[in-house]
Amino acid sequence: MKTDPEVQMISAETPILMSKACEIFIQELTYRAWMRAEESNNQTVQPCDVAKAIVQTNAMNFLTEIVPNELLHFCALDAQEENAGNIAEGNQAAMPYTAGFMGNPMMNMGNVSVK
Repeated sequence: MKTDPEVQMISAETPILMSKACEIFIQELTYRAWMRAEESNNQTVQPCDVAKAIVQTNAMNFLTEIVPNELLHFCALDAQEENAGNIAEGNQAAMPYTAGFMGNPMMNMGNVSVK
């Protein structure tokens, strides 16, 4: 904001507000990646979990251009190898999850109704 020549001053609360918004955003992304890691029976969050959380969340679709295609391809191959035996056994947990990741996201900026 300060790099814009038309901006003379910013409010004192702006840095605090921006830092809190960043904190909430990082918390949301971390939570969604952690849920993906738990679905894969991992105890640590892998880069694939973060990439899947970004791709499967509508509110974070602006980050899809940042996620490397190689990482998404690697994640898809990893999931296919991991679930190859489970599909034949009829385990529904091995089926791809295409619905919304969480029913009630912590941060819902997309559905604002103006009256």
